Amino acid sequence: MHRIDTPTALRDKFGTGKNGFTRGNPQTGVQATQLDDDYCDSLQEEICNVIESAGIALDKTKRNQLSDAITKLGTGRLVNIKTFTASGTYTPSAGVKKIRVKVWGGGGAGGGTQAVSTTQAAVGGGGTAGAYAESFITVSGALSVTVGAGGVSSTVADGTNGGASSVGTLTAPGGVGGALGVANSSFPFGAQPRNPTVGTTGNVINTPGATASTGFTWSANGAIRSMGGQSAVGASQYAANSVGYASGGSGAIAAGGAGAVAALAGFNGAPGLVIIEEYA
Repeated sequence: MHRIDTPTALRDKFGTGKNGFTRGNPQTGVQATQLDDDYCDSLQEEICNVIESAGIALDKTKRNQLSDAITKLGTGRLVNIKTFTASGTYTPSAGVKKIRVKVWGGGGAGGGTQAVSTTQAAVGGGGTAGAYAESFITVSGALSVTVGAGGVSSTVADGTNGGASSVGTLTAPGGVGGALGVANSSFPFGAQPRNPTVGTTGNVINTPGATASTGFTWSANGAIRSMGGQSAVGASQYAANSVGYASGGSGAIAAGGAGAVAALAGFNGAPGLVIIEEYA
């Protein structure tokens, strides 16, 4: 490509060395700028090469082929973000070539407790947060999306594990449920958290979910419940009517009881989460 440089070009119209065009003025003797084959060929081939590089056949009846080619050739642009809090199907938006997929498994449920007498206490283990996995994927069609459910807690039982979340072959296992709190009068004692699961098949990163805190009781009059593992996008909520706070795979709080309390359930884990970033 070059700027017009015929003898009748308007010199320095756009700055030093940047020639332009003039329609001329017969009254003052200024000639209109004349074109030559070099300039016309250069302009034609610059435009045609862009269109053909995009795999588009030249068509003299169309006036939008350069625009179509620029759109088709443009890469790396963030086009859209789609969030899944429930299982479904991902359908790529128009023009999307690659996707960045972020997957959190469902959180594990907190462990329940046995009933305790006036001389006993019990404290269950909190659930771990769901694992995390991330990938860049070249996309050519729809993909199945699974959002893992949070684990479920009940009395006198371990919390159940959270469900795995996945997109295609990318998988983030659910968090591990916390252990049952057994009635005991040998103070002090605690509830040790379980090891978390780890994401798999991610080509960017695979990480484990966060572990729960240690539950602890020092007498028949006092117990500290095990907090569930926190997710990067959600948190366990410490409240009597709590489940894991929003989506994001947080582990749940365990049950804890001291001094003549009936068997208790812990809390349910948070459901998983899938976020898909679309790129042209």
